[in-house]
Amino acid sequence: MFSDPRIGTHMNPDQPGLKPSWKPGVFIVNGTQDLVTDKLAALQSYQLSIAAPLPPAGSFNPDAANRGEALFNGAAGCANFHSGDKFTDANERSHSPEDTVADDKLYVTRTATGMWRTTPLRGLWQHPPYLHDGSAATLQDMVERYNTKMNIGLSASKKSDLVEFLKKL
Repeated sequence: MFSDPRIGTHMNPDQPGLKPSWKPGVFIVNGTQDLVTDKLAALQSYQLSIAAPLPPAGSFNPDAANRGEALFNGAAGCANFHSGDKFTDANERSHSPEDTVADDKLYVTRTATGMWRTTPLRGLWQHPPYLHDGSAATLQDMVERYNTKMNIGLSASKKSDLVEFLKKL
């Protein structure tokens, strides 16, 4: 029903009744009209409008989270990528595989562009494991990975504060 060679997806492209659309590599059943593309912007807008659930009461230390927020927006540099009210720059830019701190750099190239987007962080506390390939089991693991691979130089207490802020989102 669908084929997109950019990402290596082919689902029954030779099935009788499939006709190529105006887009190379895309096949549409029952006609040649693309019924999807013009709806993608509205779908993304809807997805981004859904409010993330609040963290459970007592699940983070508010004082440490405030210190962590200052680090997030300052010395740790997180806000350079995780910006705006959704904490993502996904609508502004994509990133090359070399920019990921995930273990599996090939994983992030499995997109149509070979690039990856910055994950929105709202509700992050409920979505382990972390990073594009799931290689960070906990928020602490993720912060440690960024601290090491990006050479940020945070102390143990500052990493802990940053984790508390991430739990708050």
